[in-house]
Amino acid sequence: MKKVLFILGTRPEAIKLKPIILQCVDLFDIKICLTNQHPDIDHILSEFRENIISLGLKRSGSSLSNLMGNILVLLDNETRIKEWKPDLTIVHGDTTSSLCGALYSFYEQIPICHIESGLRTHNKFSPFPEESNRKIIDHLATINFAATENNKDNLNYEKILHNVHVVGNSIIDVIKNNLNDISMISNDSFGVITLHRRENWKNNISLALKEISKFCIQHEYKMIYVCNNNIELQSLVKQTINDNPFISIINSLDNKEFHHLIAKSTFIITDSGGIQEEASFIGKPILILRDSTERQEIIENNCGILLQINNIQEILENILFNKILFNQNKALYGNGTTSMQIVEILKSYIDILY
Repeated sequence: MKKVLFILGTRPEAIKLKPIILQCVDLFDIKICLTNQHPDIDHILSEFRENIISLGLKRSGSSLSNLMGNILVLLDNETRIKEWKPDLTIVHGDTTSSLCGALYSFYEQIPICHIESGLRTHNKFSPFPEESNRKIIDHLATINFAATENNKDNLNYEKILHNVHVVGNSIIDVIKNNLNDISMISNDSFGVITLHRRENWKNNISLALKEISKFCIQHEYKMIYVCNNNIELQSLVKQTINDNPFISIINSLDNKEFHHLIAKSTFIITDSGGIQEEASFIGKPILILRDSTERQEIIENNCGILLQINNIQEILENILFNKILFNQNKALYGNGTTSMQIVEILKSYIDILY
């Protein structure tokens, strides 16, 4: 049986890779290396506990160099990957863990499969460091799975022409499963906020929240801020909202609870990448607090717009009074068969390779 190694470290990676791992587990001998870039994500993959290698990562400070160096050293010293000799390494997306997994596998001359490849803003500092991470991984990879034709075009432009497959995004597989048991009808009108990108911490989040708070008070409109577990970010959010009675702050939800919340909401304000995919499939307008988005099809298909600090209140009022009509296109990122497509291609690829 051929050996497949997954290297991942964050919650979104675990969520998006899980349906792919489920498809792989009976076909390949698999191991799942968790870098622990995000702690306590092993419960997401609890069915595969016997296959998990967990690194003893201890972060000191927030230096990306420190994080990357520690992960690479731990991959080399704690995993016994060299002795196991995988036939293929799979990494996902654009995190530091994915970059380290790709670099380590490249150094060991293990073929690399990159899932969710080809995303580009064409600005290496936005988002930072993700834009450069994914570009490096794409060029190291032997096989690239792109979610959209736009992503494939980006790869082709960079002369990545072979073993590129457009398969959609596996988060759609997850959403279809999560929303099987929920009514999409809601009588409530409320917005969901998820702002967390590090480059927005210094000014944009607090400035945006001040504008959002004014809107909520003026129109007595409810919003829910889903805040991640970073203590510094939580403090910033609470201080800025300052007991606004119309904005509730809740901790991170599991992916099923979060998809249910989006399904009941009216619109999403976010600086996330992945949530753009999720909200567009569920059919909710996406207001993106960024200068650019690597998911350009969101803008091209009028499923969302880029949000600037100086036009937040105007756009929210236009949405409230139905002056902006969004396209509720639910097929930008596939139909829920991404995992099956990926595994079928992997089977053929490994058979040819070996």
